[in-house]
Amino acid sequence: MWIFSKAGFVSIVRHKSQPGKLIVRARVREDLERFAKLLDEITGEPHAIRETPSRDYRFRTVATKQAVAQVLARQVTEIDYTNFKDAVHGDPQRDDAYMDVWSAMHRLQRDKLRHP
Repeated sequence: MWIFSKAGFVSIVRHKSQPGKLIVRARVREDLERFAKLLDEITGEPHAIRETPSRDYRFRTVATKQAVAQVLARQVTEIDYTNFKDAVHGDPQRDDAYMDVWSAMHRLQRDKLRHP
């Protein structure tokens, strides 16, 4: 699952060897630091961030499904904007990356409408 929020971008996948756990991954350390802080607040336990330079997502932490679900629910209840791009605007590198994603999905929408 890819999550784009005001806290940043994370990818969430099932942990291969720990049932009930998820790996929350990020390409930018600060994004995962913000997500891990929310996990810490909800669980009362620290979520260490591991750097994995040889993996496609360089930064990772492990959390229970329940804790991740609570963080996501909290992020949803705290939505205070009517336009996501405007809400996250400010960092030119991130602006460009998010616009690339927006543009790719816009093309998909257009192409699917033309050729269902």
